[in-house]
Amino acid sequence: MQDAPTLEDILRMKEDARKSQLRRKIEREAGDPLSIAGTASDAASLAVLASCALVVAAANSATFEEFKGAFLSEIESVSNDADMVSICSNFLDKVKQGEVVLPVTVKGIAEVVSDIEARNTAIARVLNSQNLNA
Repeated sequence: MQDAPTLEDILRMKEDARKSQLRRKIEREAGDPLSIAGTASDAASLAVLASCALVVAAANSATFEEFKGAFLSEIESVSNDADMVSICSNFLDKVKQGEVVLPVTVKGIAEVVSDIEARNTAIARVLNSQNLNA
């Protein structure tokens, strides 16, 4: 005979069902998981490019003015000379006006950072347990 589910089990099942329903709605309205992963990959690539441009610009600049020019030069050179200032200004304006809504602003930055901390720590623990650094 199977034990009756505990209140904790019932709450977990309700939360799992809520997440599944939300994920199905996201897939219907925003794209399949591979498309969403592609967009996330694009966003991560932009962040990596910007971080690298910041490092190079900081390393090669003695003043803020040199840094600013070096950073803009670096970021534009890796983006096929696109007008990154205009692109970024337009994007930020759309976010400010609510025309573009980012999940991080809906979920809350604190919750997103907490998720990042938890997932990355869990992944690192698994990797460490496999002695991948040895």
